[in-house]
Amino acid sequence: MAQFRPADAEKHFRRAWKRNPGSTVPAVFYGDCLAMQEKFDEAIKILLKGLKAQGDRDEVYLNLGLIKRSQRQYGKARSYLLKALAITPNYPSAKQALADVERWLKFTNSASGRSSERGIP
Repeated sequence: MAQFRPADAEKHFRRAWKRNPGSTVPAVFYGDCLAMQEKFDEAIKILLKGLKAQGDRDEVYLNLGLIKRSQRQYGKARSYLLKALAITPNYPSAKQALADVERWLKFTNSASGRSSERGIP
């Protein structure tokens, strides 16, 4: 990934995941690599399997939240980010992502309220 060769990196991360599916580490790296290539459905499948592994589940939930945010599924993103913070309450990346998602949800809720007040469906 650091050499901007995500397809090559994907092969290595896939191999690491197959060799060690009991750890969250390869799931997170593999899922992130897939997400960087906008292979979101594949990344979500890997990360969901990673939730069954041993390790930093907060990192797995963070990555799921980030993917859902990028897919504009803000409610689901919020749910995953809250799960990351339930595990690690002071997780800076999760707190920042959650604040971003909540700002967007607040904005869309207030915008929809204003449009209905003006008679716009």
